[in-house]
Parts: sequence; structure tokens; C-alpha cells
Amino acid sequence: MSKADQFLSAAEELIGLAHDDFEAGRHDVAMENAYRAALRIAGARNAASPIVRKRKRLPTSAWDKLALTGDDGAHWAAVFKRYSTQRGRVASGIEMDPGAAVVHRLLSDAEEFYLSTRAGEAPMAA
Repeated sequence: MSKADQFLSAAEELIGLAHDDFEAGRHDVAMENAYRAALRIAGARNAASPIVRKRKRLPTSAWDKLALTGDDGAHWAAVFKRYSTQRGRVASGIEMDPGAAVVHRLLSDAEEFYLSTRAGEAPMAA
């Protein structure tokens, strides 16, 4: 199994957990799992990207690396960067409940990102 496939498998599991948490009203945990799923999907795209593999000096942020992979990667990086600050506030306990609407949108974005990656919008390594 390729590194990209390992990342996607982990993302699929995290999306399932996020759904379970959301349905149980645990929006904070659902947010964390959905965000972590998106990070795994970014990891899959980054692992499969010849641009990322060739660069000697890479940014440390998964989103910044994803933005290097092309226009589609830059789009998804911008989508998920929007959630980063709030996710950090929730994870650190500063904000207790991110709200169902925000978490639902994040989960929907993560699912769309996953499906577009599985569908081959991003070049995937064999």
C-alpha cells in the first residue's frame, strides 16, 4: 500500500468517527476528527506530488505544502486554513463548542476533499 493510500485509509476512518461524534452531539471531537481527516488527505496529495518531492526546502505546514501542488491544492489549502484557528481554540479548551453549523461545514468539506482525491483530481502514486 502506498503512503498516499495509507493516508487516505486513515482519513476515511476519521471521517466515519467525525460523523459518529457529530450525531452524538460531540461537536468538539467531531471537529477534531474532521480536521485530522483533512490533514491526512492533504498528506496523501503531498506524498503523491512530484512538486513536493522535488523541493528541497518545504514549508512545515501541510496546508502550505498542499498549496504548492497546483491550483486545486491551493484551493483546498485555503478552505482548510479557514478552520485552523478555531480548531486550535477548541482543541486547547479555549472554545468549548464550535457549533453544529461550523462542524457540519468542515465535515462536508473534508468529505468533498476526500472524494475529489479518490476520484483522481490529484495525481496519485500507484
